[in-house]
Amino acid sequence: MKSLFSLGRRFAGPALVFWGLVLAVNPVSAQQAQFGALSIQGAYVKPTVQGQINSAGYLKITNNGADDKLLSASTGMANQVQLHFMGMQGDVMKMNEVAAIDLPSGKTVELKPGSYHLMILGVKAPIKPGDNLKMKLKFQKAGELEMVFPTSTPESAAHSHEH
Repeated sequence: MKSLFSLGRRFAGPALVFWGLVLAVNPVSAQQAQFGALSIQGAYVKPTVQGQINSAGYLKITNNGADDKLLSASTGMANQVQLHFMGMQGDVMKMNEVAAIDLPSGKTVELKPGSYHLMILGVKAPIKPGDNLKMKLKFQKAGELEMVFPTSTPESAAHSHEH
């Protein structure tokens, strides 16, 4: 009869493979994630109000590796997600879609209100406070990362990071 120890060793390898696969296919479920050389902090989406079909997503991306780019974002909870930049053009605040967001080596790029952000268009259901939105981010070099963006307001997101 084999000891429990030898049986445990026999199943340890398959168990580690199983849990590795589970973690690899499940989205990162926090406001923060480490993805290769990229560190992502403070991810959140704005809740919608009645009749509103668009929202926005925000996060900070620190690049500790070679230059990279955020190429796109997507979610099954909306018709599409576009990368946008909002800024002053002369005396007028303008918002435009951009092809990519540069992530220079050694720098932090913040997607925030009034600047770069993820424009979530045609939400399929209202986004309520307390909801989580699963989103896929595609980077030029780092590849694809699926993570959960909690619903928050800029004020509550700021308070949750003051610790």
